[in-house]
Amino acid sequence: MKQLCLVICVILSGILYLKPVSATEQVEKQKRRLEDLFIWKISDELKLTIQEEKNVAELIRKTSELKNTNNARMNELIKKLSLNQSKQSLNEHKKLMTEYHQINLNEVESIEKAIGFEKTIRYILVKNDLTQKVKSILATGEVAPVTPSSAAKPLPQPKIIEE
Repeated sequence: MKQLCLVICVILSGILYLKPVSATEQVEKQKRRLEDLFIWKISDELKLTIQEEKNVAELIRKTSELKNTNNARMNELIKKLSLNQSKQSLNEHKKLMTEYHQINLNEVESIEKAIGFEKTIRYILVKNDLTQKVKSILATGEVAPVTPSSAAKPLPQPKIIEE
């Protein structure tokens, strides 16, 4: 019986794996994956408690969604600006830029309420470090060198075992 269940699970997972996925779904999946990695890294670096991690993850996802929505509106408006170069369109653009900056301010304030002042400072530093690394990778295609703030402890010398 256990073997039958195992075989069915393997077959179903294979079928689900082979299901064709659209480009948009792949992009969304990659965004979620990157967001999850970011949350994991923040939680690990800041040594968050389970409740803090839950709160921070919720805030990060909410902020990300707001930024994505704002960016989509901004892109639509830029297309509109290229066709209709009016004062009204420029004012709408300024308004969206102000909203975007407000999203960032709200993020920092919410994070500070959730994890406190000291961890918020570390959050900002870790986030900036990760953002710079991602930008470097996207710009050059190469992994950026490790900075002292994110450098891991050196590994101990390997032990040689003689038989």
